[in-house]
Amino acid sequence: QVYARGKTGNLIGLIFPNWKQISPSNFPDNDFTIGIDFGYTNDPTAIVKVTKVGDNVFIKELAYTPGIAAKEIALILRANGVKGRELPLYCEHDPDMIAQLTRQGFFATPARKGVGSINAGILKLKEFNVFYTSDSENLATEQRKYMWEIDKNTGKPVNIPVDNYNHLMDATRYAFYSHYNKFRK
Repeated sequence: QVYARGKTGNLIGLIFPNWKQISPSNFPDNDFTIGIDFGYTNDPTAIVKVTKVGDNVFIKELAYTPGIAAKEIALILRANGVKGRELPLYCEHDPDMIAQLTRQGFFATPARKGVGSINAGILKLKEFNVFYTSDSENLATEQRKYMWEIDKNTGKPVNIPVDNYNHLMDATRYAFYSHYNKFRK
């Protein structure tokens, strides 16, 4: 029907259907935070720069490469305006990588996680207009493929994200939910 009749298609279960692309030059030049989802052999290390302006959230992909060592992460961060300990890097819970980034001169800290934090972070992001830079190609792919699991009996989405196409999504959630949530610990 999409092709033959010109009707618009809608993926059932897409978690973030309303995110929009912007030019990299429109990324606000103000305070930001960083989210990091570590990757090792097969999964990519995903790094995002996130800022909030009013009801708008802006995201820029900084890295999406498997097996990046802490020294390489430090180079990427410094090249993107992170100078050191003045802002937190919200990271996946890997004490060794967090310690290595701390030794590189950064304020690396575990992201806010725990029971229910994935859905809580997703819901918090849904409260805002979200924009990502057009040069964030892997983020664009993940945004189009990040889905809720579908109940096999009903064909309807359930409140469990599919554990796929989520590396940059997790990094975004780590940064946003940990840094901008009013009720953070």
